[in-house]
Amino acid sequence: MSTLARIKQLTGDSLIYGVGNILIKFISVFLIPIYTRFFQPADYGIISIANNAFALLSVFLVMGMDNAMAIFFYDEQLDSKHRTLNTRTLFSLSVAVFACLCLLVFYRPLAYWLFNNQTYNAVFIYAALNVMFMVFPNILMGWLRLHKRALHTMFFIVVGTLFNVALSLILVVYYKRGIQGLFLAQLVSSILQTIYAAYVLRKEINIVWFEKSLLKKMLKFSLPSVPAALAIWVVTSSAAFAINYFYGTAQVGLFQVASSIASAMLLLVGAFQMAWGPFAFSIKNESNAFEFYNLIFLLYLCICGALAISIACMSQWLLKVFTTEAYESAYAVLSLLSLGYILNGTVYIAALGLNFAKKNTPFAVCNIAAALFTLGCLALLVKPYIALGAAISIIAGQLLLNVFLFYVAHQKYPMPYQYTRGGILFGATVIMVVGAIYILKNNYLPWYLLLFVSNALFLFLCFFVFERSLVLKLLRSKFSKEK
Repeated sequence: MSTLARIKQLTGDSLIYGVGNILIKFISVFLIPIYTRFFQPADYGIISIANNAFALLSVFLVMGMDNAMAIFFYDEQLDSKHRTLNTRTLFSLSVAVFACLCLLVFYRPLAYWLFNNQTYNAVFIYAALNVMFMVFPNILMGWLRLHKRALHTMFFIVVGTLFNVALSLILVVYYKRGIQGLFLAQLVSSILQTIYAAYVLRKEINIVWFEKSLLKKMLKFSLPSVPAALAIWVVTSSAAFAINYFYGTAQVGLFQVASSIASAMLLLVGAFQMAWGPFAFSIKNESNAFEFYNLIFLLYLCICGALAISIACMSQWLLKVFTTEAYESAYAVLSLLSLGYILNGTVYIAALGLNFAKKNTPFAVCNIAAALFTLGCLALLVKPYIALGAAISIIAGQLLLNVFLFYVAHQKYPMPYQYTRGGILFGATVIMVVGAIYILKNNYLPWYLLLFVSNALFLFLCFFVFERSLVLKLLRSKFSKEK
């Protein structure tokens, strides 16, 4: 398959995921001006702490089996797909049920320890039950992605999200159930998604395909990734707890709202992440696959860089439109966090060589080093700079993680990425985002003029930094076929 054909195929899958993500993120952004009128920053802080705490728990429950399933799914042995799916399903379900029972038995002391308040016991119970009911939906999404069923994947995600949002609005806005309403809506949505997932996989799930020896192989591959996943949580999610420790839930809420708006980056990054893994593995053995990987690396930095710069230029305006006055001071945090979402996506590109080599241990080591660095930054920066210090800490940790991963992956499985050009593109993005914060703070330019000037300069840079020879080659290939 030609490079151009591959780009068309990856673009097609990314567009499907992207359209679904656009709808989901549009709904999320639409909800911000509603929820900020029902939730104070301290309420948003409670929501953030609960979500991040259970995200930490999921690290130990998943145990990296989602990655193991992706690796062993493409094994050429007979019935490898059925054996892999059923082995992972039975194991994950057993672990989740056990964890859920433990949480429910000790919910009172655990809820008080987490929230320092008995008011949110129901929130803890709903979140604990959700742990068990998210197993089948997550397995179905992984199974659909591995079969490259992008439309079905997005149908499942979008419909589930729409139902969750509708029920949340009913419970929060109409019935005034507050934070409890949000988590109850999540639980009901997960139960319905579990029923649907079980129906779709009814012919694929059979205990006879469970294989103990395969489970041992999958765990041997996946368990080294647990410290890495824990470290990733530290890099991406621990900031809320650091802010809460020094300043309380109100500052956590400001950070959370800024992060929610910055997550508009996931319109692009999330679609790319979902399409990239299965697609990159499927073309691994084709002749010009490595050339394609480098092309996508540079394209990703160009497009995501322009989006991050745009969010930084519009940050003050976005907060005025989508929130109340209590949240408007978070514009600098919003701008910086958009950079973090770029780095979330480059991790997938950097780690591709390690996945090809089936080497998870270096990935874990890199993540642990980045996590320790992030914790050090949080300890130093959060107290003097509050949420802004937390944002800087997250970006510093993610940047260090990417540098380590690109270096180590290249040693294990050399990939022909043009690192200098990529570094120039990301460095220019950082400079322009920081510059936008400074200009907006001092009112040197209106946001719309700053948006135009910044993107014009960045696109001009991309033209000279990007691999023009590859672009010309693609164009020649396209025109020669048309002739």
